[in-house]
Formats: sequence, structure tokens, C-alpha cells
Amino acid sequence: MKKETLFLVLGSGERHRMPGSADRAYQRTVYFMAERPEAAVETSFVGEAILKLNPGRFQQVFVLGTVDAMWDTLYLHATSAYAEADDELYVELYDRIEQRDEEGVRRLLPHVQERLQAHFECPFELHLIPVGRSHEELWQTFQTLIELPIPRGLLSLDITHGLRYQPFLLLLALHFLQTTQTGLRLGSLFYGAHELRHQFGNRAPIFDLRPLLELMQWSIAARTFAENQEVNELLQLMRGHIDAALTQELRSYVLQLQFNLLSDIRARSHRLCRRLEQLEQQAEALPLPFRMILPTLKRVPDQIRTARSNWEAMLKIARNHLQHDRLGLAVMAAFEAVVHRLGEIYQVDPQSRVKGVRNQSRLIDTLLHSSVRSRLPAPLVDIVAHVRALRQLRNQIAHARPAKNNQQPSADVLRRQLETILAFLEQHLGDPALKQLPQIRALF
Repeated sequence: MKKETLFLVLGSGERHRMPGSADRAYQRTVYFMAERPEAAVETSFVGEAILKLNPGRFQQVFVLGTVDAMWDTLYLHATSAYAEADDELYVELYDRIEQRDEEGVRRLLPHVQERLQAHFECPFELHLIPVGRSHEELWQTFQTLIELPIPRGLLSLDITHGLRYQPFLLLLALHFLQTTQTGLRLGSLFYGAHELRHQFGNRAPIFDLRPLLELMQWSIAARTFAENQEVNELLQLMRGHIDAALTQELRSYVLQLQFNLLSDIRARSHRLCRRLEQLEQQAEALPLPFRMILPTLKRVPDQIRTARSNWEAMLKIARNHLQHDRLGLAVMAAFEAVVHRLGEIYQVDPQSRVKGVRNQSRLIDTLLHSSVRSRLPAPLVDIVAHVRALRQLRNQIAHARPAKNNQQPSADVLRRQLETILAFLEQHLGDPALKQLPQIRALF
């Protein structure tokens, strides 16, 4: 079983209190895991209940709290055989907390940490975080979190205690870590519902709010698929809900788009749409986020399968690439659209060769010949300039050729240039007048 790291937020309790440790403790409560009500633990700290109700599950525990959190009470709670030295340390810790002496509290936390490790027989780390009075303090908390020595594995969080915003900030930080670092993934989100104990025979359930974390994962996966055509995260979430054949179909389809292997893309789009439509008929049995994502999965193949020809499908793909700022792929797809349209006009396979020369090159060279532009109908005159510019962009990408002036165009300039070219091709590449090309210039 994969090990997990547990994050706990320690609250301050009632700081305006009467002296005496009992007044500083959380109320002792019998806790149980909501999905396993047969086992229960009575404790003042939800974190202790989570650990004891899930023995052997966590490889590391991080406890985070402000300078006035209940470090002193936690120390007493973990001390089974109380000695005079414990009393001295407790008094000093109590005083440092009351004075909000950060350095003093930080100096004493290793003693609390040692006591917790002995009590729970599990590695603990305790860290101070600021209250969050300013944006700067919020970023300091974030920095503390992302610099923790977190072992690889699942990251689980108890959101029961702490200032209202702290669990939220911690969750966002953990989400950031799993997004930017390999080997980390959100696990469980625990909440000890002390306020519901009267509904459960004076026992408080600990809820695992994992669906909230899964919803975050679904959101990321959907966006990653829509913008970057990266399907692995989505397929991982869909495991168990779709069969191996559809999984392979999605992988293959995405690879075709990523590598511009577009010759049979319409047929593949038809096949994928049929598979997804069959899945929609079973929607009630699918996770709700998956149901919401199905239209996103269908959007691109649905657009492509309505194309009347391969070159029109390639233009649609180029437009989709451009909309999501995949400029290089947009250039390649638009260029393939021109080649396939010319192949349709000259009735040749663009991928075949004649005397060692690919028809793709012969088709483009024919269109760009100096004799062609002057003989094209007026609306199509500019196609030569647009295709020449498109070929230059394509060659720069395919052959790592620099621009003539050795200056790399900015992304904004490239985006505008490509938008102009693509808009022209969308309007004019299907013009019936282009069928006159074989009479204007034979394919040499």
C-alpha cells in the first residue's frame, strides 16, 4: 500500500482563558471514520484520531500552527509520564506562547516534536507559520509549505482546526506541489465534524472529503486536454470507467493530432465520436465530472468529422491549434491542408514520390511558380503570398531554419501572421476557381 504524508493545522483554541491546561484543550470527543463506524477513538485532537484509526497508513506527519497555537497543550497531551523537567519546559513554552515570542517558541518546538514522535511512533515535523495579516505573510506561509521535505507519495490534509483560511491555503499549496513536482499526489481531505456528534450518539464522524480533491483533478485534466491535447491525466481518472479499447483509441487519436498524422483523421474522428456517443448512453453510471467532460472530449473530433474533405479537416485542426496557442502545430496542419487541397486538384497523392521527389514539394513549387500569380482570378491572387509565407514558417519549424534576417519573430507577431494566413485559407482554399491550376501550370 502506498504510504502517505499527513498535514495537520493546529489551532489556538481559546487564548483568553483561565489558567490550567484543561481550559486550553479541545473538548475530548469520540471520533470515528464515517465509512468505518465500528472503530472509534476518544481524544481532544482530530489528528490523533486520524492516525489511530488508520494505523500504518502515514509515513510522515507535518503539524503547522501560528505562534499562539496550542503547542503547550499538545506537549502535555503527548506526555504520558509527567516529570519535573516536563513541567519546566511546559511553563517556558506556555510563557513564550503568551508573549507571542516566535523565536522562543521555535526554539522549544523540537522538544514537542520529540514527544509527539515517541507518543505516536511516527515521524513528526512541527513548523511555525505567520497569522496571515498581510499578503506578504500569506506568501511566507506558502513558502514554508513548499520548502518542507515532503517524501514522495500521497498528500493528505486535515482541515478541522486552524484559522478558517489556513486549511484552504494549505490545500492550494499542496495542489501546487503535486502539479509542479513528480511523485506527489493529493490523497484524502479529512474533516472531524465535532458539531455533528449529537446526530451520531455523541460520537463525531471524520469525513474523508476526497471527492473535492478528485474534482480538482478532473478540472486540471479537462483543461490540460482542451489546451494541450494531453490525455494521460484524464485517462488515469477514467480508469475503471472506460474499457481498454476506448483508452487506446483516445491515446492514438491525441498522438495523431500532436504529430500531425492527419491523412485518416476524419475516419478516426468518426470512430471516436461513435465510441463516445455510446458512452454517453451509459452516462448515469459514470462519475459526474466525467459526464461533464464528455462534450469536451467530443468537441474536436465532432468538428473534424463534419469536414467534407481531408484538407478541410486539417484547416479545422489548424484553427484549433491556433486557438490554444499551439502555433507550431497550427503551421504544420495549415501547410498540410494546402498540400492536400493541391493534391485533390492535381489528383495525386501528396505523400507519394516521382523520380525521388515527393509530390508535396512538387505541388507547392507549382503553386508558387512565378507564372501562376498573374493568371489567377482576382480573389485568389494573394494565395501565392500566403502560401509562400506559410512554407517559410513550416520550413523554419521542420528544418530549424532561422529567418532570413536571423531574427526570431515574437510570439505575438507570429500569431498575427498565422491568423491572417489561416483566415485567408479558410475563405479561399476551397474556391472552385483553384481547379484551373492544372491549366495554368502543369505539375512538373
